[in-house]
Parts: sequence; structure tokens; C-alpha cells
Amino acid sequence: MQNVQTNLSSLASAAGALWSGQVQNLGAALTKLQSAVSTLATQRNASSVSGVVTTVGGVSAAARQLLDAASPSCPSPSASSG
Repeated sequence: MQNVQTNLSSLASAAGALWSGQVQNLGAALTKLQSAVSTLATQRNASSVSGVVTTVGGVSAAARQLLDAASPSCPSPSASSG
């Protein structure tokens, strides 16, 4: 999780204001996920599992928003290197 946060911080620095809203939303979603996982580690119950599942959905939505915002400026990723 720390590596993802570090990479997101690097992206925010590189992108500047270009996708700042989307980067901030993804950062907030990742922070919520980290909190939910920490809760699950200490409170192993259905509510904690549900919290993790919900926050994973939030991370997915925030990541999709960032990718959608960035896609006009970035080339499409390729599954093969050629």
C-alpha cells in the first residue's frame, strides 16, 4: 500500500494541476482502504470485511476516474511489447 501511495505522490508531482482532483480523490480512497484494512486486522468480523469491500470499490472508481481523465493525454497501454 505504501508503494502505491508513493507512486501516486510521484504522479501528482509530475502531473501538477492537470489531474489534481482525480489524484486527490484516489489518494483519499487509498487512505480509506488502508484504514479499513487496519480495522479488519484488529476486528475480524463481517462488518470489517464489508468495509474493505466497499472501500476497494471506492479505489476502483477513483482509479477509473483518473484513467479516464488521463487517457486523452496518454497513449493506450499495450498488452504486448511488440
